[in-house]
Amino acid sequence: MKQRNIDKEDTVKRAKKILLKHRVKESNVYVSRVLEDFECHLGIYPIIRDEYPRYDYRFADKVITYAEGLIHFYKIFQLLLSKENNEAIRHTFLYTIYLRWIYFDNEKIEIREIDRDDWNYILMLAIAGSEMYIEVSLNIGAAYFSRLYKVDDEDYSVSKYGTREDRNRLANKYRKKYFSQKNGG
Repeated sequence: MKQRNIDKEDTVKRAKKILLKHRVKESNVYVSRVLEDFECHLGIYPIIRDEYPRYDYRFADKVITYAEGLIHFYKIFQLLLSKENNEAIRHTFLYTIYLRWIYFDNEKIEIREIDRDDWNYILMLAIAGSEMYIEVSLNIGAAYFSRLYKVDDEDYSVSKYGTREDRNRLANKYRKKYFSQKNGG
């Protein structure tokens, strides 16, 4: 790749059009993740703005310069275009995308994830305070969604210090709470 001074503002302006076009198309998980990683590097993640943003990004391993990142992405895009083994890209991401905020009772709360059991629950601790929150996954027929709860005082120690098995029981308790409320109980 020929070295030249590439203005970040100009790069962002040009890349934004391309990223917006491709982020709404269906693609394999590796391509989508590379595009997200590129958005992070350009400082425009998420390109598709959410009314209630929950995720943020940080460097995965080591901090690199803007120019080093462009060289990295040039190589990754070349690999993608070659249509060779896209799985080789899996360990090349520069950024980690993580859950940073939740919205509870119309309040934006910065959190730290304590535990996650995918497709079951996410347990979180508020950064400014000691409140714990649990987001439980719910499946009803073909529908999949989640519901967020503030952990009751009686469940606080289980949520903070319990084992994975204890936390699974806790998730089931809040899941039952949802169905009980839904059914008027």
